[in-house]
Amino acid sequence: MTRILFASWHWYLDQSNGASITTRETLLALARRGWDVKTFRGAATDFFNPPSVDEILTSSGVAVKKRFDGGVGEGAFQAVAYRDSGVDSVVALYDAALR
Repeated sequence: MTRILFASWHWYLDQSNGASITTRETLLALARRGWDVKTFRGAATDFFNPPSVDEILTSSGVAVKKRFDGGVGEGAFQAVAYRDSGVDSVVALYDAALR
């Protein structure tokens, strides 16, 4: 089986960014063709007033599989695991995004 891990600070569920939309469509097409596709993403988007991670997941029709919280203060982070039509993904939010 062919595998791919796509890692980027920009989130591929960002519907305000053409590159993110194209990346998502490409990765979903690879998954439909039998590739084992996984992503590890940051939560960066191009929205002027970005919705929350949960709002983006809900509007994309994607359910959360698991949430992880770690660190404290400046090092705090949250990671959300989800499956998007055959693509297993994790989106990471760091301290600034959690405030």
